[in-house]
Amino acid sequence: MTRAPSTIARKPGPVLSTKELSSKTLRGWFSDAGRAAGWPVPDAQQLSELRYHLNIYANVPHFISRPPGPDYFLPERNRLKVAKAATDLIKHLPQMIDNARATRMSATSQGVESFLPASLVEKFETLLQSANALPPFYRDARKPNPRGYWHEAAYIIWYLTQKSWRDAGRKPQYPKPTSPSVVVTASALEWLGIRQKVDTVSKVLVRML
Repeated sequence: MTRAPSTIARKPGPVLSTKELSSKTLRGWFSDAGRAAGWPVPDAQQLSELRYHLNIYANVPHFISRPPGPDYFLPERNRLKVAKAATDLIKHLPQMIDNARATRMSATSQGVESFLPASLVEKFETLLQSANALPPFYRDARKPNPRGYWHEAAYIIWYLTQKSWRDAGRKPQYPKPTSPSVVVTASALEWLGIRQKVDTVSKVLVRML
């Protein structure tokens, strides 16, 4: 099932661009990619969201023109640390809670005060609930790949390409190398300065589904 990108802009607006993709160029990519399959070329309105995002990507200084610096991945690295901490808590806290309860019950049965207060057990339980409630965005964090800094953009471009063709009456397709949407995505990446083979783009998209 195709997931909607979390970073996609919902309301297209004006972009102050130094480099701008024309509707003619964008429609040309769609025409070339869809010709063999007999796919129609979406109109300007159906392509507006994709064109908007491509113009953003083309004019963000640290994005796509070259691999970003080390600080670029700091948020992802922090997410990865949070994900690991949550995984450890979910793995180890239940046993700690059980042991704490058993210790308190043993002390109570012997008529003595447990060195583990009930408030500590409650805090353990609250911490476990918080770890389990962590959103998937944090729980599923992956180690950032400096060579894959363009992958998320490729997914968003492919997603919006699929959306444009769906609006024009075509059903979404799996991102295989021969899919017109993947071919358009590869053309868009090349326009942004990222030259990747269609097969490579396809493999990246499949991994991100």
